[in-house]
Amino acid sequence: MKLNPFNKKSTAYYDKVKAEYDQLRRQLAVVNKELIDAEQQHAKERDHQTRCVMPPARCQ
Repeated sequence: MKLNPFNKKSTAYYDKVKAEYDQLRRQLAVVNKELIDAEQQHAKERDHQTRCVMPPARCQ
């Protein structure tokens, strides 16, 4: 049984794909951190607005 010589990928191809994948994972990690920070900031501001609307004496 002969193997298909055109089916074999070079290690350079795999290295390129792995490097691209690693770069995209790093970018995704940064974006996810920014998302978490933005969600926390939004929750903090929403909580502050809710407190200011309900008892006006406590609003600072």
